[in-house]
Amino acid sequence: MLLAGEGVARQPEAGMGWVRAAAAQGFPSALHTMGMACQMGDTEGGLEGAAEWFAQAADAGVAASQYELGLALFNGDGVINKSTQILIYVYIYSHKSIYIYIYIYIYL
Repeated sequence: MLLAGEGVARQPEAGMGWVRAAAAQGFPSALHTMGMACQMGDTEGGLEGAAEWFAQAADAGVAASQYELGLALFNGDGVINKSTQILIYVYIYSHKSIYIYIYIYIYL
């Protein structure tokens, strides 16, 4: 209500304070709202923070957070996408053993 100004004067700072308090207690909708707020730049954290909040909400079963986290993973928004992770591993392990490099190249 405070965030949107529904029935009361709009008070975004106070509203986010209540959302943060609910998220700290693990309330799934609040976890998702924190992710959205980070994603939109309405609170600190940026895309990295959004991905962390979405992951917590997704683990709690919030379908919208599962979707948002999936997009973040796919696009690499605030997280390292799988292709980038693979390149990092290939780089690290190729310097340790050519056999590991070949295995990653063939099987991944």
